[in-house]
Amino acid sequence: MMEPRTSGGRGGEPAQRFPVLTKHLLVADTLRLLELARRYRKLSEFRQEAYQSLSQGSQHRRQEVVSACVRHFLSVSEGIIQQTPLLLILGEEGVARPTREQLLIAHYVLSVPLLKAVALEFVWPRAQHDGNGAVGHEELGAFIQSVVRPTTTEGLSKTRQVVTNELGKLGILETRLLNPEQRISPAMYHPRRAEVDTLVALYLLAREFEQQGWLDRSEHALAACDTRRLLVLPDFAWAAVLREGAEQGLLLARWMGEHRFYLFRDHDAPAAAVLSAMRGE
Repeated sequence: MMEPRTSGGRGGEPAQRFPVLTKHLLVADTLRLLELARRYRKLSEFRQEAYQSLSQGSQHRRQEVVSACVRHFLSVSEGIIQQTPLLLILGEEGVARPTREQLLIAHYVLSVPLLKAVALEFVWPRAQHDGNGAVGHEELGAFIQSVVRPTTTEGLSKTRQVVTNELGKLGILETRLLNPEQRISPAMYHPRRAEVDTLVALYLLAREFEQQGWLDRSEHALAACDTRRLLVLPDFAWAAVLREGAEQGLLLARWMGEHRFYLFRDHDAPAAAVLSAMRGE
């Protein structure tokens, strides 16, 4: 059974406890809202249009969906929605729908601390194991219980369902029912490589460079970056991402002694550069 993470501090208290997660990301609705956010720059106007565009019968649920969109995907300053590279990609109808969906889900997983913890600390290590790395719902449940705030059995079960669903959307955790013919069946979970567009991976890497303040990064260090671990990319697939980034002129490679380093050509705004590539500019 998975041992709870500890901070190493007095009493062995958990390093961090996250809130439970009981609502799914509504991909189609969220993309529709982001398209609206491209047109309505004032947050108040956007909210009004967003509530009217959703089909959920419950006003409370519509408010939840809009609030989640604002919280996870929009940047707002003094009541004005900023035209960030992320919004320009996700709200751009000219960008291929599968690409937008992949980016939406990947960004969401990284923006929700519990999902990020499960992806990076639970799924990625098991994907490195020999064999299929499959785990049971008890082991996954034990890990989730070790990192969330105290909750009921029902709350923990619902959180596990949401976590496996969201990571399943990203393609990094496959759920296989042991008795699919039964209405309620135990399951096994299999770590998987995410099948995403290379430009999505490069956007996530550009975002990580910006957030970490990196100018360049060694090939060895990049092998352990969050982007690679999130997408569960094996060596050959990760090498392909870096190679395509260089071929498209987004990444530069340079040698320092025996070590190869990578940096984004437009190091002041790497995410915006990837956006331009996505839009064919």
